[in-house]
Amino acid sequence: MQELPPAILFILLPLDSVEELCNKTSNPCSSNPCLQNATCLGSAGNLSFTCKCPAGYKGPACERAASECDTNPCEHGGTCQSGLAGPTCLCSAGYTGRLCERDVDECSSEPCRNGALCRDGVGQYSCYCVPGYQGKHCDLECLSQPCLNGGTCHDSLGSFSCSCARGFLGDLCDVNECYMNPCQNGGICENFPGNYTCHCPPADKEGIFYGGWNCTEVLHGCTDHQCQNNGICIPHLKNGQHGFSCICSPGSRQGFSSWKRVPFILQLVSRWGWTICSADCCSQRAAWGPEGNMAQSG
Repeated sequence: MQELPPAILFILLPLDSVEELCNKTSNPCSSNPCLQNATCLGSAGNLSFTCKCPAGYKGPACERAASECDTNPCEHGGTCQSGLAGPTCLCSAGYTGRLCERDVDECSSEPCRNGALCRDGVGQYSCYCVPGYQGKHCDLECLSQPCLNGGTCHDSLGSFSCSCARGFLGDLCDVNECYMNPCQNGGICENFPGNYTCHCPPADKEGIFYGGWNCTEVLHGCTDHQCQNNGICIPHLKNGQHGFSCICSPGSRQGFSSWKRVPFILQLVSRWGWTICSADCCSQRAAWGPEGNMAQSG
């Protein structure tokens, strides 16, 4: 049997069949292009269509399983990770919450010390220090140089300490050593930078002389010695050795001694014309000039 041309076949079809055939060929949804029971949206005479995918699928024909991270639910730059329990957000610094929707209060841990004001920022904080403190957490005091008199400052968390130079004490090295009364037995303390000196008295009421660094040593230099011609014996301690000097009355030969610094001895020398010897020099006489200067006798 000879086939009829399509045009002749179209003419031979009933009118209802022709309309149905046209609708099928002109409506793109007639072939059910959408998968997963998706709804196809199209119209007759228009070859394009749209698939309205059910939850969990995506693509032009709903052919791919959808990930919840595709919609990027994480806020403030958070990174979305898919999982069995749903999406998880890895938040950027300074944010928290399931979707990174909340700003973290960095001041909640009270990082600022010593009464400083904390001001929160995005992923950071700032400390506004009270006078006398510095540093990120206002815990550094050494920058203000609190240690006095050459002391060295050492910072620690929330505090500091001073290593004092010799001669000074106290938390801030503001106490000199003489304030601690190191000189005993009536000695007079004289403070120097990094040190002190005790000026020991000539003798106590019992006639005992004291010497040594803090005037604690009883001096024995005159125990077995007596100066001649009514000279006064003054014991001393030098390099751990006990010795003596004689203070001679006017007319005796003058020698040398460091005892000139002792007040009452200085008075004997300057006012009464006594002389000081480093040994028993009082046995040699000397004549004095008209102005009180000693002249060697022949």
